[in-house]
Amino acid sequence: MNRRPPGVPPLPAATDGARHNPEPPSRLILLGTVHHDRAGFRRTLCALARLRPDRILLELSPFAWAFRQRHGARLQRTLMANLKIICRRHRVPLARALRHPEIQLIQRQLALPFEYRAALRYTRQTPASLLLIDSSAASSAYLKTWPELIATDNLARLLLPCEPNRRDSVTGQYRQAERLLDQARIQDVPPATRPPAAAGSAREGYLARQIECAMAGPLPYRLLYLGGWQHLSPQPNCLRSLVAAHRPRIELLNTF
Repeated sequence: MNRRPPGVPPLPAATDGARHNPEPPSRLILLGTVHHDRAGFRRTLCALARLRPDRILLELSPFAWAFRQRHGARLQRTLMANLKIICRRHRVPLARALRHPEIQLIQRQLALPFEYRAALRYTRQTPASLLLIDSSAASSAYLKTWPELIATDNLARLLLPCEPNRRDSVTGQYRQAERLLDQARIQDVPPATRPPAAAGSAREGYLARQIECAMAGPLPYRLLYLGGWQHLSPQPNCLRSLVAAHRPRIELLNTF
C-alpha cells in the first residue's frame, strides 16, 4: 500500500506544453467522474495522458486518505467476515455474493479511489503535482457511517433477492451528466451574473475556495480538478458555477 503523504510539496510545472502548444482557452479543466466506474482507473490514465495537467486537484480529503491508509485493510477484513456470516445464514454462495454489484461497490469505497491511484501514477511519471482538496470535516462525517455500511444487517438487505438494486448504472449516470452539461451549454450565462460563492453549500464552497487559491498562486500551465460529475452542475450552489469566472473547460471521464 502506498504511503505517500497528501501534503507533498508541489513539483516544478511542466513547460513543454507551454513552448509547443497554443495557450488554451482556460487554464482550469473540470473532469467529472462516476466514482464507482469499473473502468475508471484506465479511463483516468487515458484522460490525464491526453489533457496533460501540471497540477491535479483531487476530490479527496487528507482525512479520508489517512483513514483508508490506517483502517482500510481492517475494514475489508470485517466486510469479508460479515459477508461469510450472511452467506452461511441465507445459504448464498460466497462467490455469488462477491459478484454482487453493491458488495463490489462497498469494497471499492473502502479502498483508495481509482481517481487517486491514477493521479498518483501520473505524477510519478511526469513533473506534475497532486493536491487533495476536499473537506476533511465533510468526509469525517461521511466515514462515520461505514461501520453500518459493512454490518451484517445491511449486507443481508443488499443480498436478499427481494431487495431491488435501485442504484443507477455507470452508463446511466454518464448519460445523465451529458444531458445536464448539454443543457448548461445552451442556457449558460456569463459568470458575472451568477450568485456569489457564499450562495453555495459548505462543501461546494470549500472546493471552490481551494481551486481559487490554486488559481491565485503561481500558476502551472494547466490545472485539472478531478472529482464527481455532480459538481459540474450549472446550478448556482455547485462548484462549476462558483469557479465560472475562470471559464473552465468541462469534460466527462467516459469520453476518454
